[in-house]
Amino acid sequence: MKKVVLSILLMSFIITSGVSPKEQFAPEDRNCGYSLKFTGLKCITPEGYYTNDAIYFKIDGTIWPSSQRLSMTSGSYYDLEGYVDYDFSGSVTIELWDDDAFDSDDFLGSVTVYCSYTSDGVARFTEDGVDYKLYYKVN
Repeated sequence: MKKVVLSILLMSFIITSGVSPKEQFAPEDRNCGYSLKFTGLKCITPEGYYTNDAIYFKIDGTIWPSSQRLSMTSGSYYDLEGYVDYDFSGSVTIELWDDDAFDSDDFLGSVTVYCSYTSDGVARFTEDGVDYKLYYKVN
């Protein structure tokens, strides 16, 4: 069964972003032994010049966080340890997006993570002039 377990480990993340650790992805049958865990997100160069980026992910098409966004600017870092635990088999696609209030959301890049990546990893997102690093684990 595909699931994302969002646990209450980092209260400062909840307070600053308003993201509820109880958000879950819709279940779907999966028979695998691999888990993708986000550990952190770093903004080197944001998309917005005058306002903070309002960041969200699409993990195999499912939006996280589902309501609140991660407010990011140059130098921002979010500790995501314990918030995303996504079971998958074969591969998983992660997209990074900036939520825009008055026009279409900005696609900031995507990466595919494979089951063979059984260690710590760094995904880089550089579309639309940004530079973000997502730190993750596969086990």
